[in-house]
Amino acid sequence: MPDANKLTGLRKRQQIAHANRSMFLWVAGASVIVAFALVVGQFLFQQMLFNEKVLNEKRTTDSTLNNNIQAADTLKQEVNTLLANNNLAQSRAKSTDSNLRVVLDALPTTLDGLNLGTSLQTVLLSGRVRSIEALSVDTTSGVNAQDEAVQDASSTDSNSDAPQELTFRFAIGGDFANIKNALQALDHSIRPIQVTALTIEGSDNNLSATVEAKTFYQPAKTIKLKEKTVLP
Repeated sequence: MPDANKLTGLRKRQQIAHANRSMFLWVAGASVIVAFALVVGQFLFQQMLFNEKVLNEKRTTDSTLNNNIQAADTLKQEVNTLLANNNLAQSRAKSTDSNLRVVLDALPTTLDGLNLGTSLQTVLLSGRVRSIEALSVDTTSGVNAQDEAVQDASSTDSNSDAPQELTFRFAIGGDFANIKNALQALDHSIRPIQVTALTIEGSDNNLSATVEAKTFYQPAKTIKLKEKTVLP
């Protein structure tokens, strides 16, 4: 009997050890399966987020293209309206010029200090005053602004839509009618001119006027397609 009890106890211990080993293997296998499932699930979740980012960029591009198509039709109608505008036709320097040339002359795309100075001396002031005593155009005030506008045009948040200032100064001599005609010439100029300071000295028949003013130019826009890399 003692031997039988010992054999029975030994079998039980062997069965318990076997059950423990089986349980360990099952737990280890289940842990591997759960870990693999978590890794795969995380990968699939990240892939889903990445695909959603790509789809959002595609939707944004599609929306931009649709808006540009609609804006192109509106722009075409506005250009046709300008081509038929009688006021612009009367302001053309040459009868063969297009009405759009008047718009470009009124708001140039570059810092044209030399052209502005020539226009002031030979067109706006010539023949209206007794003498042009001084004339200067500040071409340095717009250089940095023009460089910044070029940089802004290549960035996402472009702030180059606002016209840039171009300041100038001149001194003229003549009687009261001469000074009045010169100021009216500035007012009738095709370019937008704002007088910021005016100093008049002398008598009615011998006046000296110093005028400080500013005009504007609009940096040109460059339209181009670009590629964007979407990172996961």
